Amino acid sequence: MPGDHIRLGPTPRHPPPNGDVEKRPPQSPLSRRPAQRRRHRRGIRQRLRNPGEPLIVATATDDGYTITGQAPFVTGWGLVDVLGVTAYDPRAQKTVTLLIDATDGPTIHSNRISLSAADASHTVELTFNEHHIPHTSVIHVRQARPGGLSIADRLVLRINGSLALGVARACLTEADRIGHPTAQLWERHTTIRDALSNAATGYGDVYDARAHASRFAVTAATNVATAGSRSVTRGEPTERLIREAAFSVVCTTTPEIRSRILTARHP
Repeated sequence: MPGDHIRLGPTPRHPPPNGDVEKRPPQSPLSRRPAQRRRHRRGIRQRLRNPGEPLIVATATDDGYTITGQAPFVTGWGLVDVLGVTAYDPRAQKTVTLLIDATDGPTIHSNRISLSAADASHTVELTFNEHHIPHTSVIHVRQARPGGLSIADRLVLRINGSLALGVARACLTEADRIGHPTAQLWERHTTIRDALSNAATGYGDVYDARAHASRFAVTAATNVATAGSRSVTRGEPTERLIREAAFSVVCTTTPEIRSRILTARHP
């Protein structure tokens, strides 16, 4: 699935991918400790970019796959037990989704990244060097789409867009609290949210809708920052909101979204 940021977070008691991981053979990552199986936390790593330039490449072997490449942003590392990874097999022209243990090892290395916002998310850069995954940990293999986005891809982009919408809402709420309300911005928030939701179901350009959401988060943060001199005081909510708004422009965005952020117009 598209995306430049990996959406990976602790999800205790959340159903595993496809709903059947807990039934996999004893050698799969979730089956190695049966007594604790239902307490495992999992994360999801999205396939980055398009099949023409995959960041993680899968190679079929006699007993599974090896994956090689880098994932620039994986959030939740150290907080989850297993990780769902979708890579691209260029020989078969298929996407391969696999389940791996979320731990460092000889063929998988994490490098912690210090973030300006949401640093508690334990975000890392992951490097895979012919990391082997057995057949028992393969979730599914699908033919790569020749172009366009599936509904599932659109829904992931919509879900990740909630970050920008949430930051914008927090900014508008803070502006109301300090006596700097703007009814017009609340109306724009609703318009942008509805456009993003509609685009997720195929009605509209979801990249454009995501770009509007990210730009609006910055606009809302700027609005609350203009409320007075206290907005530049350390420890004030505005300080955090400004950082989070900037973070939403980068987090979970794709090249398509970023290009539209630079050219977006008001909806």
